Amino acid sequence: MIQLRLVVRIGLILMLTLLLPVLLCTCSTTHTVPAAPKRQISCDFIFDQEAYSECLVRAKTGDANAAFSIAKLYDEPFSTGRLGIKKDRTTAFHWYKVAADLGHEKALRTVFEGYYFGRYTPENKMEAERYLKRAANLGHEWAMLVLAYWSEKNDAEKAVELYSELARKDNCHAQKNLSRIYFEGKLVPQDLCRAYFWGLLGSSGGFDRKSDYHFLAGAPMSSDSCMMGSVEKRNAERELSPEHVQMVQNAASRWAKGQSEPDFPSVQVGRKEKPTIGEIRPPDSLTLSKSSSKEKPLKWIPAKIDLKKQLTSNLTPSELFNLVNPSVWTVISAASAANLKAMNNLSLASAVAISENEILTNYHVIEERPYAMVKQEGRFEKVMVVSGDKPTDRCIFHIENVKLKPVPGFRRYESLTIGESVYSVGSPKGLENTLGQGIISGKRELSGLKLIQTTAQISKGSSGGGLFDRFGNLIGITTFKLADSEGLNFAIAIDNFTQ
Repeated sequence: MIQLRLVVRIGLILMLTLLLPVLLCTCSTTHTVPAAPKRQISCDFIFDQEAYSECLVRAKTGDANAAFSIAKLYDEPFSTGRLGIKKDRTTAFHWYKVAADLGHEKALRTVFEGYYFGRYTPENKMEAERYLKRAANLGHEWAMLVLAYWSEKNDAEKAVELYSELARKDNCHAQKNLSRIYFEGKLVPQDLCRAYFWGLLGSSGGFDRKSDYHFLAGAPMSSDSCMMGSVEKRNAERELSPEHVQMVQNAASRWAKGQSEPDFPSVQVGRKEKPTIGEIRPPDSLTLSKSSSKEKPLKWIPAKIDLKKQLTSNLTPSELFNLVNPSVWTVISAASAANLKAMNNLSLASAVAISENEILTNYHVIEERPYAMVKQEGRFEKVMVVSGDKPTDRCIFHIENVKLKPVPGFRRYESLTIGESVYSVGSPKGLENTLGQGIISGKRELSGLKLIQTTAQISKGSSGGGLFDRFGNLIGITTFKLADSEGLNFAIAIDNFTQ
């Protein structure tokens, strides 16, 4: 019996010896619990308080996407019930600006439109333009398109540069605008082959063709689609010969994204504008500069004229012309430096020297053609606008490094009498310098502007020329004539240029 108990005990000891490691291992495994993975929070869609707090921290530390998402929470109506956040456009705009300043494309567009239309804050066109330029500098195509379209009015080179860069990126809106520009020939010399080339590329692809776009970029449709046909493409094709059409079509078929247009022969419509003055060829050494700029709006600074300096001796028409002719210049202006150098799509006008470096003319002479120079016989000089006022059509040029011959005398508006003889000297149709004779047929005042009505001839190109009395005194700057009327011509009294 004792032996049996001993055997049982030995057996139990052996079993415990074998099972103990297994039991210990099992207990250890059962009590080891792995840590839960840390939650990954995305700020693309903030749906709870934890995500909001995390994204707010990120936004404050320079995360553009987080700042944009925080802005949308305060901007979108359905945010109210989700997190208890009330709609607050002021706070939304703050965070949109934070994201925009960090380069977020959608935020830049929102802030630009916010300032431009006054959606979140009072309108501020200067701030809108600042954010637009920032977006354009970062290469956002919608912004480059808007900036290019706006630049057509005041900076032709910038407009063409931006459109060309976008056209090489295969932006169909830019390609169509470039086609239009080359066909019109206003910003650059007209080139039908290039107009047709970019028109072909911009119109390819049909309804499926799209590119980044903004509705302020001037296209007739507020869409990124380029499904509309190109009028310029069809017009250019009609003007080109079959050989040129085939040549351009072959080039367009071989074109690849990133490439410029090939070197085509220059082909222009027969209606290209040419000055009747004949072949004008400024020297290559003449540096052409812009007369005015949108960034620095022109201000009116009155001319310093001694109106007491007056001639009193009667002159024959021939003597008068010989006296004042050296003071009258022809103004040649264009929308771009390229057009001015190529003598393409020019505007011809006149101007009168009143000192050794100042010339008077009309504002409308340079309003849409800010690149200008003056000419007298074979002499060319570049000019800069130092003073201008659009409502009163007054403008003053400044010339450096040359001494002009100013008119010898002036006469006030109050001393003029209806019926006395007067003479116009200018460059009508570019025919420098032409003498016209007539009388003062009326004295008019319009919104403080003193106008001299005269029968002395004023034709296209005479704008900015001089109106003189019989003594050779400058009494006004010729400015306009009434359409479909004979002898109803007007000059701005010289007094107004001193006020």
